Amino acid sequence: MKKRKRIWMISMVLAITAAHGTILAEAQETEGSVEAITQTTEDGTELDTKILMETVKEHIDLPKETEQVSGCKPTEDAVKKGSVQQVKQVQKPVKKTADGQTLLDVSKGNITIKSSGATGGGTSSETSLNPLGYRIIGKTTSYYIKVEAGVTTDITLDNVSVTSNSGSKNCMDVSHANVTITLVGNNMLSCGVQNYGALVKEGMDKTELIIQCEHAGEKGHQCDKDTCGSLEAKGTKMHTTAIGNIIANRTVKEESGFSNLTIKGGIVNAQAGEHNCAIGAACGSYANGGTDTKQYAENIRIEGGIITAKGGTLCAGIGGGKVTPVDGIYITGGTVYASGGKYSPGIGSGGAETTESEWEKTPEGFNVSNIVISGGSTLVKAVGDKNTSMPGIGCGKYGTKTPGTATNICAVPDSGYQGYIQDGTSENRV
Repeated sequence: MKKRKRIWMISMVLAITAAHGTILAEAQETEGSVEAITQTTEDGTELDTKILMETVKEHIDLPKETEQVSGCKPTEDAVKKGSVQQVKQVQKPVKKTADGQTLLDVSKGNITIKSSGATGGGTSSETSLNPLGYRIIGKTTSYYIKVEAGVTTDITLDNVSVTSNSGSKNCMDVSHANVTITLVGNNMLSCGVQNYGALVKEGMDKTELIIQCEHAGEKGHQCDKDTCGSLEAKGTKMHTTAIGNIIANRTVKEESGFSNLTIKGGIVNAQAGEHNCAIGAACGSYANGGTDTKQYAENIRIEGGIITAKGGTLCAGIGGGKVTPVDGIYITGGTVYASGGKYSPGIGSGGAETTESEWEKTPEGFNVSNIVISGGSTLVKAVGDKNTSMPGIGCGKYGTKTPGTATNICAVPDSGYQGYIQDGTSENRV
């Protein structure tokens, strides 16, 4: 049941703004109310929602020229008094949760988080970035979430659903920002716009994306579907990204490639569109037969959670898209299921068709280095494409030709544990 705490204040008639100025109206003072409400989200989380509203009442003299300049006519009563009162509302409601995060609703508009604070999402523009972060709620097929470059922030996704099927937009873009996403309830980001993506992080700079559940910091915590938040990130059209960079910008060196993702917890299901990697660098990030940027997938870390990643044709589940190498995938905890498409492993680099002769110029585009599985309670099932006889973990293959070069691929379980890798047809202990 919602708890309600009333804060009584005086409400006033607002000034009406016209194209040629502010129309002045007599202020009528009536006793009204603004409420501070404790809301309950779908998962039962209480939100102590503080509504901050500021109104300013100005008493001004009305010069005779006003009627001629503004085109408005004051009331007879106001003329007799020689003055009129003007009321302005200078701030829309700003809501904050019990933990101090700013509450934003993506169903009410695009959300942009800048160094100066958040805009959109049903609230007024902030004047400064909230150091405690932002809790986002709502479902939409029209709006998006974006964190601007250079921003460092925490975001709680609380039963959010963003679907993008038209225009040129990503569902959620955190490129060149340091963002920690905490999952609460069931969240979905679904992109059906070719060459764009669901959860987008572009470029190979030093910024980091962290995905976690609410319990990620608890010692000994093991994620399960009953207690941990989830994220379904999916691309539903050709060349759409689930989690990674996007094909739309793969010819721009600063935007191409994917790096510095850490998954600490949560139930994460990533399904790429056709011809794209589920978690990692997009198809053709290294070489695309046009403007080759020579970028790749680097420093992907999984420390916990239950992760499922399914790559599209010629792309790995986790790692690289078509002709895109990998340097650094480290799995130290959690449960990971990864499967690759044609000529591709479950974890590693993407492949290519033999008929596409341009890839002969970039054989290093299939290389893989530093894929390390370790820890205790770590389960990894990586399945390569069965029809093209691909390994569970390794390099993509250029059609029927020799695959790329693999360096330092190993499973080193903690004492008392065993490591397993599953390829396309059998499960082998390593």
